[in-house]
Amino acid sequence: MKLSKWGAFGLVLGAGAFAVHYGCRRLTHNPASLCVILYAVLLLCALGCGILAARRGNKGWLLMSICAGLLLAQTALAIIVGD
Repeated sequence: MKLSKWGAFGLVLGAGAFAVHYGCRRLTHNPASLCVILYAVLLLCALGCGILAARRGNKGWLLMSICAGLLLAQTALAIIVGD
C-alpha cells in the first residue's frame, strides 16, 4: 500500500482519537462527557482523510475509512443510547 500524506494524517487522527478519549475519560470519570463528542469528531476527520487517500492513491486506504466509519457508527449509537 502506497503511503500518502492523507493516509498518514488519517492514521494519526485515528490513533489520536483513541489517545485523547482515553486520557479524557481518565481525567473526568464521566461517561457522557465531552470526551465522546471529541472522539467522534476526530474519527470523522480520520474518515475524511482515509477517503481522500483512497481517492488520490491506493484503494487499500478505503479499509481504514471503513474501520473509522464503523467506529463512528458505534460512537453515534452510544451517544443516542446514552451509554
